[in-house]
Amino acid sequence: PPQQPQRPRKKRTGAVAGLLAGALALAGGVAWWALAEDGPYRLATPDTVASAYQRQGKGVDASALVKDGQALPGVTDPHPVVASYRGADKETLTFSGAWGTVTDPRAAVDAVFAQTEASKDAELVGEPTEEPPPGFDGELMRCQGVRADRLYSVLCAWGDSSTVGVVTFSGPTLAPAEPDPKSMQRVSIVTQDVREDTRVPVE
Repeated sequence: PPQQPQRPRKKRTGAVAGLLAGALALAGGVAWWALAEDGPYRLATPDTVASAYQRQGKGVDASALVKDGQALPGVTDPHPVVASYRGADKETLTFSGAWGTVTDPRAAVDAVFAQTEASKDAELVGEPTEEPPPGFDGELMRCQGVRADRLYSVLCAWGDSSTVGVVTFSGPTLAPAEPDPKSMQRVSIVTQDVREDTRVPVE
């Protein structure tokens, strides 16, 4: 007799995410915030990211910094992490992120930039770009220049079905002038590498 078709498995639709409170202070006293999703991946802070950036000190599990009422709509149960990295030529890279389950990655990324814009110590400059590097398989990546104490850096945030993370990149080549499209593209590639290195399958 012909076989009966199998019933499709139900997909889990519940979503949880969190606001990373007090991520890390950069030069000029800028604090970065991040959100993230739960799913098949968690976020780690390995010794090296993007091949050339070495972690300074220990990575921090910042879950204790997230207080009631700091989650965005539809975002709960955050598991945030923070780490600082240094590369050649005095380049610095700060990674902050959180894993949980998220309903809307784009809303989470919007919140990252809104928190930065609301900061008294920093301002967004130039136009944001959402042109991710080749090979990026998340929902979106957004990058924009940031100015703090007359120095410039680039902020990139990604959002996907498992995580949302933030990379802030600064160095002598960026410090004196507003980032140009070439600089933004370079940081987006570094951010893609950081994403690959920090996402770890949940066992």
